[in-house]
Amino acid sequence: MTSSRSITAPAVLALLSKGITFTDLEATARLLRALPRVEIERLDAYHWPLTEQPDAVREAIERWCARLPAAPD
Repeated sequence: MTSSRSITAPAVLALLSKGITFTDLEATARLLRALPRVEIERLDAYHWPLTEQPDAVREAIERWCARLPAAPD
């Protein structure tokens, strides 16, 4: 398994299911918070937000993208 410290990214948006049962939600969030610029959003989904809540996923991504700094020209 790759350590979260070895992952480099300018920013990370993690979308987690509130109803998750396959893993420990708090342990997952704790590992993600080790990333330098992470935002965690919990969506009202049982397992897979992309198929269960596609509009909420799109809206979360759009809000996150709007907060990112503009790329230099």
